[in-house]
Amino acid sequence: PALELEMVFSSRAVDFAEEGYDLAVRIGTLEDSTTLAARHIGSQSLVVCASSAYLQAHGQPQSPADLASHACIGTLRNGRVEGWHFSGLPGRTSLLQLPARLRLGDMEAVAAAALNGHGVAQLPGWLVDAQIKTGALVALLQAYQAPGLPIHAVWPASPAMTARVRIVIDLLRESPLPGRASL
Repeated sequence: PALELEMVFSSRAVDFAEEGYDLAVRIGTLEDSTTLAARHIGSQSLVVCASSAYLQAHGQPQSPADLASHACIGTLRNGRVEGWHFSGLPGRTSLLQLPARLRLGDMEAVAAAALNGHGVAQLPGWLVDAQIKTGALVALLQAYQAPGLPIHAVWPASPAMTARVRIVIDLLRESPLPGRASL
């Protein structure tokens, strides 16, 4: 109850020492590091989706290769468009780099663009589950859906973890987050 939290949401990797952060949550494969410690706290599913209006006008892709002829909406991270994750190409997980007609640096903006019929996007399940349930967005290429991306709590490596960092990590592991697979 005495714990105070200050949160910053960004897709960039922080410099813990310079910026004074105690903990970060990172989604995706972690790079090897001798200066950071990490604990797996869950996974994030990804969904390829588009509005029904877009699909009526442009057709529905049947495979990831078909996306090359569609208006893809890319998510920018550190100035570069992120690749899309798929499985079953053939029988393995692949990262596909697609030409993006629209490139946005915010996932909510990508979701809004997809909702407004501007193209096909790959987004976290927690962000688009409600729109898929209502039919505002249509989930595509489900046979090629990649396994969820790992979610890690990351902090500066040290011989002892502070109590506040341990408490936050434990709370994150216990919380039923939308779109997060069970641990």
